[in-house]
Amino acid sequence: MISIARTMAKVFLLVLPAALVSACAQVITVNPDGTFSPDWVEVNDGDFVYWILSEPSDSIIPVSWRAPFPDICRAYKPYDATDPNEFTGLLIQAPAGVFVLGPNEQGVQIVNESDPGVPPCSRSDSQFASGSQYLCPSAVKNETMPWTWRNPSITGVFIRLEWDDVHLGPDSYDWTTLDREIERAVQNGKLYSLAFKAGNEGTPGWIFDPAVAGNDVVQQVQLQDTGSHRLPGQCGVPMTLGSPADPNYRKHYFALLRAAASHIREKNE
Repeated sequence: MISIARTMAKVFLLVLPAALVSACAQVITVNPDGTFSPDWVEVNDGDFVYWILSEPSDSIIPVSWRAPFPDICRAYKPYDATDPNEFTGLLIQAPAGVFVLGPNEQGVQIVNESDPGVPPCSRSDSQFASGSQYLCPSAVKNETMPWTWRNPSITGVFIRLEWDDVHLGPDSYDWTTLDREIERAVQNGKLYSLAFKAGNEGTPGWIFDPAVAGNDVVQQVQLQDTGSHRLPGQCGVPMTLGSPADPNYRKHYFALLRAAASHIREKNE
């Protein structure tokens, strides 16, 4: 039997052999006050247990069943990879702080209406304005604002680059934008994380071209985007994507990740 403790609440999981009952999915909700719904759940061999947490900071931690009540609610067990009943997993460690999501389109800059000269755009062209300042879409693509790098309250930037802007062909890469953003992060003492976006905008067209990809051509998948890009009177925007289930798709994308990691290591040496 396993006891799971959170704040002042507890839920008990009774594990039974699969031969006695059929497997199913169990759902446990952590309520805002720390209680569980339901309080008791019988978990059979092969069952899936889904936890619905109340807050992002909530976590599920096993406790020792040998402790007396109410000490059982605080008898937390350390992570043990050799324990066959271990299900919490190691927690991902990451720095705390404020991180800015970098642009994956044309960058912007802050414009003060009192500044002399002709502004790069008018206030009416801006979607974001406050007081005498507004943001002008006049910077180059993927460029993080200098104000972001200089702001002492910002810990770092999540750099987002589109796959096709970087991976120009098999074994062909353009690291210009990546180098610029990383160098500015280092110069300003900021942390950074990095991602390469695929999707309708970002997937290289050459991975579908046998003349370029050769035997590593990728299978296409036709989808409709019915989310924020949905057009009036239409069922969505058609998209041609690469199938993530295709080994060649993963081969090309993982080649990009390995090349990026190698390039960043070389820059640090």
